[in-house]
Amino acid sequence: MAKEEVWKYRTPEFDEEVEGVSMSLDGAMVPMRGGVWREAMVGSISLYDGEGQRLHSIY
Repeated sequence: MAKEEVWKYRTPEFDEEVEGVSMSLDGAMVPMRGGVWREAMVGSISLYDGEGQRLHSIY
């Protein structure tokens, strides 16, 4: 969250039209110091053309 305000997600220009969007989210429990466990989360957004070919992903 500390970096969220400075991160920029710029989508490139595409020759073909974006026809589909896929989003995913996953998490894993990660051991921290002192025997504490925290959940680390990751996610992605992928853009697809009309034939289902991936054009771009943001992780």
